[in-house]
Amino acid sequence: LWNLEFYAPWCGHCKKFAPIYEEASNDPELQGIKFGAIDATSQKELAKKFEVSRFPTVKFFEHDNEYKYTGARTAESLKKTGLKMLEPAIKTLSMDAFNAHYNRFTVSFVYIANDVNTKIDHKINDDAFDELAMKFRPEIPFFSVKSSELKQNYKSEFLHDKLQLDKDVFSSSDASSMLLAVTPSVANVKYDALQWSTLELEEFVETHRFAPLIELRIGNYRELVDNCDYFTIVFVDGSPTMSND
Repeated sequence: LWNLEFYAPWCGHCKKFAPIYEEASNDPELQGIKFGAIDATSQKELAKKFEVSRFPTVKFFEHDNEYKYTGARTAESLKKTGLKMLEPAIKTLSMDAFNAHYNRFTVSFVYIANDVNTKIDHKINDDAFDELAMKFRPEIPFFSVKSSELKQNYKSEFLHDKLQLDKDVFSSSDASSMLLAVTPSVANVKYDALQWSTLELEEFVETHRFAPLIELRIGNYRELVDNCDYFTIVFVDGSPTMSND
């Protein structure tokens, strides 16, 4: 796992970001990541290959996958994303792991494999979901669980309140596996099929990846412009409220 910063020597933002990037590269909790800084003005072909058009640009590279860093230019934000990249792309569904990502700004995708249906080629579906999670990490949380484990290991309150499911959701052995897009206070959206299509999965995630209310950041504005027909920006005063009491 690599993290590369593309910079230009004349760039003021790059000069400000340099000590922040240096701090992250020396963070003991991020030892699983290799860091490198590339002068894009002297390595123009390399910058062109990775579609670098502004400075600084920070990207993660893992195997054949590339992820543009979209967080704030702070040590805290860079570390937070780095720690996400060190986690598995797909987490086994647990109440603690799910609740850690459960907030009104985030859509979580939960793969429920109907393991009692012998008509499903689960390897095809598992591989498609793996490919999907690797493409969209680390901003989107992905979870997986087998249908037989839902009734055995999860409280009905968690299934009903968080996943908006009933325990008998897979009462039929002929039911398809499903992928849920879960957002607090919003009805689930579901993709289900006996055999999953990678293209259909990608379209499903692209369509439902944004919650109705999201936290606008430096890096995700372009994603919103590219993926949403329209959106409204609300500016909120984040300073603490003063009380007269």
